[in-house]
Amino acid sequence: MLLGIIIVLILPLKTRAMDDTQLFIVGSTSMAQVLEVVKHQFHQDKGIKILVRPIGSDKGVVSIAEGLSDIGIVSRFLTEQETSKWPYLTQIAIGQDAIVFLVNAQNPITNLNAAEVRGMYTGALLNWQDIAQPPDNHYKALDDDIMLLSKAKRHGTHSAFIDYFGLNSSLANGQQNKLTFKKEGINNLYAKKHTYIFNKIHQAFGSVSRQTNAIAFESLGAFTIFSRSQNTAFIKILSLNQRAPMIGRRINPNYEFKRPLNIIINQHPSKQTTQFIEYMLSTKGQKMLTDNGYFPLD
Repeated sequence: MLLGIIIVLILPLKTRAMDDTQLFIVGSTSMAQVLEVVKHQFHQDKGIKILVRPIGSDKGVVSIAEGLSDIGIVSRFLTEQETSKWPYLTQIAIGQDAIVFLVNAQNPITNLNAAEVRGMYTGALLNWQDIAQPPDNHYKALDDDIMLLSKAKRHGTHSAFIDYFGLNSSLANGQQNKLTFKKEGINNLYAKKHTYIFNKIHQAFGSVSRQTNAIAFESLGAFTIFSRSQNTAFIKILSLNQRAPMIGRRINPNYEFKRPLNIIINQHPSKQTTQFIEYMLSTKGQKMLTDNGYFPLD
């Protein structure tokens, strides 16, 4: 078993060293969605084949730091611990991504504010009827316990969520498939209410489409691409603080819950790595982001 693991880790390094017509990219599952779209055009334009391994932002950093990939992709900024441990790494922003809240289409709610999101994930708000709605909204709130879902801790989406809402998270009593949250600060306790963990967008989609009381947060870009091949009529995206992430078919620049899309490179990037960065920063590359539900740099 150990030998098998070693072989898996070494192979990408050999590919990188011996073949300048390929790029091995590891990391963010959210960024991997758009790279799966970009890679075909990039291969056609530059003759370089891209292999993407979406296993989370944390592992994307480790892969480039330890020389196991050509590029690490992270949907967050490098942490202080990472820059201290690997000072030779450089992060280059290529765009931004909104994080949106997904609920079942049968749930009549249309908007959440930041305090309500914080209250839901810290156990202060337990039922959908606890969520306040505008007085002119004449619907009957869903009378059901709120089923919470979260990306696993190793994902940039999770890091962005706890940073934006001022939360901490921990595995719930050692359970590998559940988290518990609390407000930041030593005087706050972890909630008794548990949150179910997911790693890929199809898992969130499955849970929310089947459970009328469920809510999940996920990349808008990843959801946009996913919805092209799946029937997403059973799911809807909520506004946050009265701002919708989309206006018609266009992304809303005033939507606030965004995070960076960063490429991580080491101090000796290959020629094909440099070509890829230049490609993603070009007008063509930035348009690919916009066309797929991500925010360009400008």
